[in-house]
Amino acid sequence: MGWCAVNQSKVFNAEMLADLMELENDGELNLVQELIELFKGEAPTQIATLIESARAGDLRKLEMAAHSMKSSANVLGLEQVGKSCLEIETMARDKTFSPEILAQLQTQLPAAIAELNAYLRSRNLEPK
Repeated sequence: MGWCAVNQSKVFNAEMLADLMELENDGELNLVQELIELFKGEAPTQIATLIESARAGDLRKLEMAAHSMKSSANVLGLEQVGKSCLEIETMARDKTFSPEILAQLQTQLPAAIAELNAYLRSRNLEPK
């Protein structure tokens, strides 16, 4: 499926998965699908942790949660989500956090997950 442009940034860049796809061998567990499903399963909990940390003013926990989500998003080519997480991580570390960036991340996530599902379907894999 490639990627979809929104606000001059890619929602999903399938090229980022190319190295992971090279690691897959016929007959083995589909690594890319497993990583995608893992991200989709963990994303709601990660968002909840970000929201809870922001509300509590726990900037260290916010920074760590954003860092974790950023890493996962970047591996999967979710550029907008990764950039938003980086911004949250940096703002939390610098004690300049603004809730608007978290709201932005929450609006980006459904489109990112939709792109991951479309990618799976393009590889004849059924999203879970």
